[in-house]
Amino acid sequence: MSKLLPPNPPTVEGKPLFIAPNGPKPNRRVMIANRGEIALRIVRTCQQMNVETVVVYTEVDASAEFVAHATVAVNVGAMTTDDNPYLNITKLIDVALQHRCDALHPGYGYLSENADFADAVAATGSITFLGPRGDVMRSIGEKSRSKQLLHEKLGADAHLVPGYHGTDEIDLETAQNIGYPLMIKASSGGGGRGMRIVRSPDQLAPEIARARSEALRNFGSAELLFERYIEGGKHIEVQIFGDNHGNVYALGERDCSVQRRHQKIIEESPSTDCEADAELRKRIHQSAITIGSLLSYQGAGTVEYIYDTKTKEFFFLEVNTRLQVEHPVTEMCSGLDLVSLGVYVGGDGDLSKLEPVAKLKPFGHSIECRVCAEEPGADFTPRTGVVRMLEVLCLGQPGVRFDTSIRVGTTVSIFFDAMLGKLIVHAATRAAAIEKMLQVLQTSVVIGLPTNTTFMSSCLRHPSFVDGSYNTSLIPNNLEWLLDLPVQLAPSALSTGPKQGALPLATIVPAFHLFKELRGKLYPSRSGLPANFDLVNGCDRSVSKTENFVVSLPDGGQQWDVMVEYDGSHGEYELKMWINESSQAAQAAEERIKDKLGSKAKPKVLAAQLKAARASTKFYGSLPTRNGLEGRAQGEWQLGVQSSEVHCLRSKLLTSSQVQLSSLPATTRSHLATGRARWATATLALEIDGITSTHILATDHSFQDHENGAQTAWVWSSQLCGPIKVVRHGMRTYALANQSLDDSAASKSAYVTPMPAKILKILVENQATVEPGQALLICESMKIETTIRAQVAGKLQLHVQNGDTVPEGKLLCQVGGGEEQQQQQQ
Repeated sequence: MSKLLPPNPPTVEGKPLFIAPNGPKPNRRVMIANRGEIALRIVRTCQQMNVETVVVYTEVDASAEFVAHATVAVNVGAMTTDDNPYLNITKLIDVALQHRCDALHPGYGYLSENADFADAVAATGSITFLGPRGDVMRSIGEKSRSKQLLHEKLGADAHLVPGYHGTDEIDLETAQNIGYPLMIKASSGGGGRGMRIVRSPDQLAPEIARARSEALRNFGSAELLFERYIEGGKHIEVQIFGDNHGNVYALGERDCSVQRRHQKIIEESPSTDCEADAELRKRIHQSAITIGSLLSYQGAGTVEYIYDTKTKEFFFLEVNTRLQVEHPVTEMCSGLDLVSLGVYVGGDGDLSKLEPVAKLKPFGHSIECRVCAEEPGADFTPRTGVVRMLEVLCLGQPGVRFDTSIRVGTTVSIFFDAMLGKLIVHAATRAAAIEKMLQVLQTSVVIGLPTNTTFMSSCLRHPSFVDGSYNTSLIPNNLEWLLDLPVQLAPSALSTGPKQGALPLATIVPAFHLFKELRGKLYPSRSGLPANFDLVNGCDRSVSKTENFVVSLPDGGQQWDVMVEYDGSHGEYELKMWINESSQAAQAAEERIKDKLGSKAKPKVLAAQLKAARASTKFYGSLPTRNGLEGRAQGEWQLGVQSSEVHCLRSKLLTSSQVQLSSLPATTRSHLATGRARWATATLALEIDGITSTHILATDHSFQDHENGAQTAWVWSSQLCGPIKVVRHGMRTYALANQSLDDSAASKSAYVTPMPAKILKILVENQATVEPGQALLICESMKIETTIRAQVAGKLQLHVQNGDTVPEGKLLCQVGGGEEQQQQQQ
């Protein structure tokens, strides 16, 4: 028996979403040919309609939420980079037949817009495809054919963008006639995949090749179309719904102009331009209804337009023949459960008989933010990892919703899209919706892997978004501002009181207490430096109560390197903190050595002394000044931090009972039992210099190995809407790290993959000479292609081959490394 899900949260008015009845020819068991968030979303509505569900899953999703809540869950095998069961039409239909399903819901993505799939489902004679017919998909779902059809049937009323929609390969002359910049699109797909902007003729051929590659892998078709790219336009789309009785309704419009890599990340309804211009809304809604009626459209569909804010013209882009990712904002404003409407229409329901549809009365404003596992500061590169903490603290309030299938412990893999879930808010006005979404982002704690929550909060705060004047260029034209905003907010966000300081105390102090608590649950730490630590003979070994903390803002916006010296016990400490400027001290020491040895020094001798000086000065330069140490005369010691640069505070842990180990193993004072925890989480109440505050934290697995390496934690910052990474070194590991420090050029010429990936194409032969900026290879992860480019000039040494699947941290290639660089150093 499946677990029952709560219904979708009500609108801001407190009204539940309208659930349509099952229809005259009711569907009793629905197969869901999808996974993740949308599969769980469909299960939720089906449960409210008393409809059973069958889901399919791969081994990667065995513990997923949608699997746990479906009536029946069927394992369809392993997921690999070359074999995706969610694209296997025969296998999916076999499952539906074996489990006596009378309807199939395709969700979005995968085969949801595949006409052959819709036809194959209909051909069973016993299963209804919950969406448009295959012939409708062929005529309108493939972008090039849809534009040809609309041009033939509607002429100028089709509102088409100038472009080329033929099946032959485009040539340079045709591209020139269309005009640059040119947009390339996958004819059979969406979601930004297979989409490229070409700004000059020399980019045309390579971008066509990449667009075809992405389109074929994601949608099973390499067909492309080419259109003039309208810069600075707005992406406005209309939600339509049709039935088998000739009815087509427009249920509202959405503005989806906040995009990165041509993929939406923030959507809102209604459109600010339609709110300001009732005639525009009337025309664009009527255009969408006309297109739907022309097709005798059935089910959920979205007609997308690009709106030129300068000329006030809108142009048809495409029809998405499925439920959209962003459908919840329409649901919240209309009060309609769109999934239930799909099941109703699939049961031969007549939409005109549903009063909430036929006499639609939209209310308020809704915004959706897509939470993605990615790093905006690294060109929005997708990231994998484990969800170590998940708390959406605003859930339960009217008009707040989180559509997701992840939970604590979910592993985000390379095989699926980077989207983790969708935060949705509904409010009476747009201004109230923006404020509510910022509040939701501030209190939606997702820790364990990089996400875009901080970046989306920056987008919501941008002046052009606030006043509604933004367009599709919001992110590309303002990227520096959006990434820099957290840096500007950090002094206030990371302080522990009314005064702003140079140190991020609100991250360091909680992390310090968490690691102290965890070490109390583990084996006792050995004090002092390693016995073999020999940077300076007879060095001071009394630094066991000094620690190093490196704090990093999301997206790499800013980093602090801080030393902490503590005194106290049992959760109450006096802390001394200062900025670690040992790197500057090391540079100064190197200059003194170079001046002392002069230009005639042998390269090997100079290199050895520089390395020793670098290590010792980085260590001692990070500590308080020690005049007279090692027998030196007073004032002769040139390293260390002056007392005037030290910040002192008192910190007291008020509650420690909430420090938890994730896998809940039995613990003792000396060790973790078999089944060691993979991470720890905590909610700590602290009193810092008389001011009480609460902090939410999580660690990775490194908390158990504090004597041999760094420990990593994330401290949630509500003002920055994201986790702040804190890496701690005890002085044992800090000393060893300085001792083995490698600043060689070779370390800067190695290219590793930041996450598991598949090598799609190697662009340069092994041992070839390359220049900075030259493309070396293309890899793919989470459906996104990434090009690795040379950062320095030199000879290329490859460590992978075409088709390799590589783990995170794998060395892909080196440029100018090995013997060549060693000779440069000698």
